[in-house]
Amino acid sequence: MARRKTNNHHMPAEINITPFTDVVLVLLIIFMVATPVIVGNTVKVNLPKAATSKYEEQRYLTITIDAREDVFWEGKKITVDELRRIAALQVKQQPGIQIKVKGDKEIRYKALVRVLDAVRSAGISHYMLAAEKIRPVSEKE
Repeated sequence: MARRKTNNHHMPAEINITPFTDVVLVLLIIFMVATPVIVGNTVKVNLPKAATSKYEEQRYLTITIDAREDVFWEGKKITVDELRRIAALQVKQQPGIQIKVKGDKEIRYKALVRVLDAVRSAGISHYMLAAEKIRPVSEKE
């Protein structure tokens, strides 16, 4: 009778997940560091709605006025006097610079006029006011 060869070398029935865990932790750290950089310059405001509002592809420097009427330049909280100085510097560096003003729908008109006055006194004459586009009501009723 022929003898069957038996293989006494068994593969372990376990998987080493240490390298996988290392990769996952490195990716987690990368996302934790990168997320504030990507999302960091946003200030939450409720924009007013306008029928003629449209999305602008061109890059503008952004001034934001939140519901408490705090002023933000590119996501950083500043005073109106600081805004005037920063805007004047920007005009020197980039003649013809354009500004986008994002004001919360609850702010007083006086707050908007203060910001626009500061920007215009610094020499910036091109600006736009941000608004959300009104979605038409469906006619299915």
